[in-house]
Amino acid sequence: MIRRSLTAILIASSALAASPAAAACGDRPGTPNNVKLEPVAGREFDTLRLTWNNTASERVWWDIEISDKAGKVVQSVTGGEPVTAARGVTSRDFSSYGVNTTRCFRVRARTAAGTQGCVSQIWSARVCATTASSQPAPNAGRWSALAADGKGSWGFAVNQPSERTAKRLALQGCGAPLRCRIAVAGPVGCYAYFESKAGGYWYGLALHSSRNTAEQVARLGCSKGAPAGTCKLVKSNCERRAD
Repeated sequence: MIRRSLTAILIASSALAASPAAAACGDRPGTPNNVKLEPVAGREFDTLRLTWNNTASERVWWDIEISDKAGKVVQSVTGGEPVTAARGVTSRDFSSYGVNTTRCFRVRARTAAGTQGCVSQIWSARVCATTASSQPAPNAGRWSALAADGKGSWGFAVNQPSERTAKRLALQGCGAPLRCRIAVAGPVGCYAYFESKAGGYWYGLALHSSRNTAEQVARLGCSKGAPAGTCKLVKSNCERRAD
């Protein structure tokens, strides 16, 4: 009888000791929804963007499980950087996958960084996407951009695969990252730049499908402020897209 009583007491004590731990995760963060995965424009050959809607009412961190198309887990993130705003859309880019690579993602919320805290009751839906089958060849696109700082530095990029890529390369070519701004971008391949240094600095630039028109527009832009007859052509070209 004494042994049975002790056993009963031990069982009861164990149940009481377990209850606080069980209660600690009684209020789990919501499972993220509206999960999407797609290649990033301009970097379709190596970068995927994961987007989800955070349903938690509190500040949360995130766990992400990454697998191949067969379902084998190849990478995981546990308690990653926090979502600072509750109940909002969040996105993260994952790169260096290489061309024609399929990856699948699912995500859940966590109430603390690393392996701490409580997690969503279930994972989100699993979503998959594949990077582009090949990296775009040079001059394989139709997007062009011009960047300038208004003080003599300028840069251009033509026939790029996306507007974003054209703008990035034009800014790089401008060479003054803190001052240069995109002046114009569009799906055309002809450009022109005029400038005048007569008592100041004036410039004009243009993109167009016609080289002559690009030069006319750029010259006019420069002439609006510069002394008459002082605007000179710095460069113009009409680069055709390679087929």
